[in-house]
Amino acid sequence: MPYFKVNENVDTEITLADELNVDEILGMVNSASSVVQYSVKDNSLILEGVVSGNLLYLDENREIKYLQTQLPYSVNIKQGFDGDICALHLSTVPTACKCKIKRGNTLIVDYELCITGTAYTKTQVQLIDNIKYDKPL
Repeated sequence: MPYFKVNENVDTEITLADELNVDEILGMVNSASSVVQYSVKDNSLILEGVVSGNLLYLDENREIKYLQTQLPYSVNIKQGFDGDICALHLSTVPTACKCKIKRGNTLIVDYELCITGTAYTKTQVQLIDNIKYDKPL
């Protein structure tokens, strides 16, 4: 399977420092994703990476503030990866993000990653099965 495209939802919790006094979450901007490592297990591609961005919020004085965040993720893509991957070209883009306050300074962050890629695997094939000669050359 050389080309694939999937959308994966990732949920995580983060705890902010107490001095931030978050009153309301406005959203995340300037988000980007990077893959740190990958592996193949049971015909699935496992990606580990980080989504980074600026979390916009209102403090107790209703002033807009931002905080740079890095959210780790691990996704399991079950697309029938078989064989050894010898080259992998990936693009991971956060396409949607929802943040809400769970309690105090603990936030629930739910975001979607659009993952596209091309995986090249080593495969052994037999090109010639049998040769039959009718006349000598």
